[in-house]
Amino acid sequence: MSTKTNQTKSELNPLTEKELNQLNQFIGKCVLQNVSFPSNMYGSSNNITIQDLAGNRSVDSLKKFGIYIKKQLNDSDPDFSDAEPLKFGDIHATDLVDNLKLLIRYKEYKQKESKLKEELRELKRLEDDLKTPEERRKEVAARKAQLEIYLK
Repeated sequence: MSTKTNQTKSELNPLTEKELNQLNQFIGKCVLQNVSFPSNMYGSSNNITIQDLAGNRSVDSLKKFGIYIKKQLNDSDPDFSDAEPLKFGDIHATDLVDNLKLLIRYKEYKQKESKLKEELRELKRLEDDLKTPEERRKEVAARKAQLEIYLK
């Protein structure tokens, strides 16, 4: 048996309801305020929206972007500067980093969940292939009886 099938929900590390609400509120705030973030692509003057981060970026790309923002955050150390904390619109860079971590966990969870669902479909297909003709006949008869009752 595959080790994948031995994973539990806790091993998949889904977001808690509180974390999911926090992420949804952050995304909503960014969308409503039309916040954009600097691109981590060198030489690019394009800004990135939360829609791009949440919808189009891979986990690896989000991690690289998080490292980039974290570096900018560290470079703007308020202990050595009179400048205000790093912000994008009304969004503090620390909030962006925290929510990027949640977004990464969410995407990783969805990827793992999708793989497990695919494995389950494959196992069900294999299970169907192993059924005897008698088992299949009983299933067909039971389904036929259900439909006849429903359609009367």
